[in-house]
Amino acid sequence: MGVLKARSARQKTDHIFEKKHYKKLLKVMNSVEKDLGAKLSPSPTKFVVLSNAGLANGATTSAILKALPDSCRSRDEATILPCQPILLPDKHYSFLQCITVEIAEEVVTALSGRACFEFLGNQPVYAGYIDRAVDTPGLSFGPLPPGLKILQNRISLEEEPKWLELLRPQYDKAVPAENTTDYKCVPQSTASLKNRQVEHFGYNFDYSINGVRRDQPLGDKSLPPLCLQFVESLHQEGLLDKKHLPNQLTVNRYSPGEGIPAHCDTHSMFTSCIVIVSLGGDIVMEFRRITDGANQSAVSVLVPRGSIMFMADESRYGWTHSIAPRKYDLIPRGQPDLPPVAVARNERTSFTFRKVRSSEKPCECNFPNLCDSRFSRNPPAQLSLADREASKLEKMHVHEVYDDIAKHFSGTRYAQWPRVVEFLQSLPRGSLVADIGCGNGKNMRVEGRSDLVFLGSDRSVGLLDICRQRKLEVALIDCLQQPLRAGTFDAAICIAVLHHLANYERRREGLSQLIQLVRSGGKILVYVWAKEQRYTGFQSKYLKESFAQKIAKTENVNEQRLTEPPANSSRKTKCTGPPIELNMENAVAGQGSTGEDYTPMCSGLKSMKGSSDPEILSNGFRASKTALVQVGDTKLSIPVHTNRRDFTAGPDVLVPWTKVSEGQVKHRFYHIFREGELQSLVELINNEENEAPVVVIEKEYYDEGNWCVVLVKR
Repeated sequence: MGVLKARSARQKTDHIFEKKHYKKLLKVMNSVEKDLGAKLSPSPTKFVVLSNAGLANGATTSAILKALPDSCRSRDEATILPCQPILLPDKHYSFLQCITVEIAEEVVTALSGRACFEFLGNQPVYAGYIDRAVDTPGLSFGPLPPGLKILQNRISLEEEPKWLELLRPQYDKAVPAENTTDYKCVPQSTASLKNRQVEHFGYNFDYSINGVRRDQPLGDKSLPPLCLQFVESLHQEGLLDKKHLPNQLTVNRYSPGEGIPAHCDTHSMFTSCIVIVSLGGDIVMEFRRITDGANQSAVSVLVPRGSIMFMADESRYGWTHSIAPRKYDLIPRGQPDLPPVAVARNERTSFTFRKVRSSEKPCECNFPNLCDSRFSRNPPAQLSLADREASKLEKMHVHEVYDDIAKHFSGTRYAQWPRVVEFLQSLPRGSLVADIGCGNGKNMRVEGRSDLVFLGSDRSVGLLDICRQRKLEVALIDCLQQPLRAGTFDAAICIAVLHHLANYERRREGLSQLIQLVRSGGKILVYVWAKEQRYTGFQSKYLKESFAQKIAKTENVNEQRLTEPPANSSRKTKCTGPPIELNMENAVAGQGSTGEDYTPMCSGLKSMKGSSDPEILSNGFRASKTALVQVGDTKLSIPVHTNRRDFTAGPDVLVPWTKVSEGQVKHRFYHIFREGELQSLVELINNEENEAPVVVIEKEYYDEGNWCVVLVKR
């Protein structure tokens, strides 16, 4: 009788376990089916899904292989394994592709419901079968950019410690004592940037100008003897021309997970060859080719430990380089049909050697899109405003405009952006979410997630009235003066808000206050408008067919329309709102009269002296108009963007909104973000803290003409 009771109890326990197991699998399969289309299979297959064992959980290829039964793995990961792990970026699940169904069954039996992965601690993993094979993640590894060369295994493991001593907390460097030939030791302390150590030799690298100050060399801190011998050996081998022998060195030590925003070293500041030594760990670096202001191609480059990388010519001048902020990298294997290997990043130290140009001669390279000399000849209209002026500009050209156009604006803003919905769908049940700059509240209801609790805030009374009509919980709050208690919310979204703030400090403060609202472990989604409306070969939906292309397709072109300013450009029209003068030089009247297409009906328009015929740019876009905006006692000159066109005028612009019913155009202020600028703003906030970073960037991406980041509060 006792045996029967024990058997019954065991069967009941097994049933409970199987039920719990099945529920866990169903939960992860909801994401798998949505992402990949695969479904849970009721019978064993060769394809296994593992919950809680993805790259987002800290999994790596070697960690998964280590937990498999001996018969399912091999010591040599380059061979065809009985089970091939497949890990996808930023996912909480992974897959095993087994060579037989029997091996798949052995894996599921060995792993499911057990705490068998070191990176999960005591948390169990749940395994099941799926109905199909999944595609391996696509990688953009390919031919190196022209001018980029990598020499592997040039610094041995035995030599590494000598190099790393250059970054110890107190580096004692021998320098000549005054009026003698003797040497004395002078302590040189390392700097700290964010959560990493930085050391400069020859010249201090100033990150605010992305260069050095030529008149301030570090006379007592030139390149160390070890490095001088190193660059001389490169010269002797014919790898480095004498004119590029470095006189400046920056050493950075990066913790696992840290990244570098996309950038190009200043053209006019340094010569055409930069040398980078990478020690401590492998890293994947992203290179992007910039053409006509758009990213046309991207290449991932593996930079191995102990290697030397030479960036010269096109790779130096025409490509940006960056490192994604994540704790892993996906490395391709030798065979194209094998999934990439996911490896954990280690602490890495880079040594960047540059030759500072002796004088400020303009750069004459063939890559104008990243050339600072070209920018200085045609400087973008970036505003430098005190807080008071910036606040007044926002009041006139953000707050008052949105109040005036609220109903019309809301009528055009009804569709939710899919990736914003995806973020909200991913939040835990019952999350309290702050929508900062909620507008008409379109993101405050999510299909199938009635459990989410929203509080919206905005500066526009008109848009908040629309929210209240929709029975949404909202409040009139300035994003720079948050009255809400810090750490209250589980998550926050800030969609298309920060780009309305009129100076750098206000954008930093807006992001900082947004971060403060969220509890530790909470997530934040931020969207800002991107300068790059053409990215990786595709144009955003915001862009229309270019003006020149439209003309080419029109059978009867009105030549007068292209060569004469509009008839009403020389008279003032009476209109409410702040006085604006538009400089009609190099301007063409906009086309259309609905939505955001520009028509010249703004207040205070008048033709400026010296106006000339309009200019059609070589890429088919119209030259920018210039608005003179009176802000208190200050008159500002701000470009007026032509809607549905590339941003060619500069980062700070006025964007027209046409109120067709009243025949008026209202101008909204925008700061247009370049690639990497939003991430740099996050880095700045983290750098201001004396301890660990405030947030980590979980994800950064480009979405239909916007730069976006997902942040996780520490």
